[in-house]
Amino acid sequence: YVPGGYHPVHLEDTFNDRYLVRHKLGFGSFSTVWLASDLRNGGRLCALKIMTADCPDGEAEFLRRLCSHQPSQFEWPGTTTIHSSHMQPRSSFFPTLLDVFTINGPNGKHQCIVTESLGPSPSLSMLMEFYDWAGKQVPLRLVRKIGLGLVQAVAELHADGIIHGDLHPGNIALRAPGMGAWTADDVHKYLGIPHKVTLQKAGHPGVPLRSNSNPPSYLVLLPPLSAFLDLCYTSVTIYDSPTCSEESLIERVAMFPPPMYASPEVQLQDRVNITKPSDVWSIGCVLFVMCAGTYLFWDFTGRRNTLADLTICYGALPPEWWKRWTSRAEYFEEDGQ
Repeated sequence: YVPGGYHPVHLEDTFNDRYLVRHKLGFGSFSTVWLASDLRNGGRLCALKIMTADCPDGEAEFLRRLCSHQPSQFEWPGTTTIHSSHMQPRSSFFPTLLDVFTINGPNGKHQCIVTESLGPSPSLSMLMEFYDWAGKQVPLRLVRKIGLGLVQAVAELHADGIIHGDLHPGNIALRAPGMGAWTADDVHKYLGIPHKVTLQKAGHPGVPLRSNSNPPSYLVLLPPLSAFLDLCYTSVTIYDSPTCSEESLIERVAMFPPPMYASPEVQLQDRVNITKPSDVWSIGCVLFVMCAGTYLFWDFTGRRNTLADLTICYGALPPEWWKRWTSRAEYFEEDGQ
């Protein structure tokens, strides 16, 4: 909450003379996301995403482009066409864009993106944590359902010449059907009553915040998910898309996904070789961790470096990547030993 950062938001704030904040849905490095009522549409619920002031533009245009395209037909090599009865409609893969506007605040100018409400985020990450806390694996039937939707969604992106470049559970939402029409009682039933906490410096209670900070008077905690998760096993939605790009523009885009889900070329920012298979790598890593409860390449060295883990498994990386990997000498000789 400093210049260039988040905009301070409070419950019952109204934005653009239209969107009334009801609850918190999530946050990330470049935004906070709020459940809001559209006062010009009978109070229908929507998601209000307020970007940080220093966040690069691009997500709204990405959503506009996806909304303007028609679904593709899929022919998988060596198989019959996937029947439409087993596939999600195109409209459910990506949040439907409803409105875009900008606001000025104490920390700068912020783009605001309004979409249909999907529920608290990141839903897939929280689903996995939910089962992990219970000491259980995600049921295989859910892995199959989520996996099919994820593959279909990414295939739609690729059919439009778009590489996501940042696929991981934190960017994959599980849609709750009919959430836009929820009543206030429904919100309290499935998300709970918003819980406010006093803002303080991490690890230093009572210590004043930075002099240039402009925080809200309180923070709103994310809602518990135990009741909400029962509603949202029906379909998959991909979001958080500032890193998405047409293939021809890939060199302009900075991609920094978690390394345990990122292919070597993405980790090494080898823009020439970041292509559609880079997303397929990430899909495989997501499905593996859902099934196995552990990462595909992670922590063989005790140093949590997936490039080192890959080298242990398969030998030295290709020469162009080996040279790009500046910290390789911490783990290996030049010949990969």
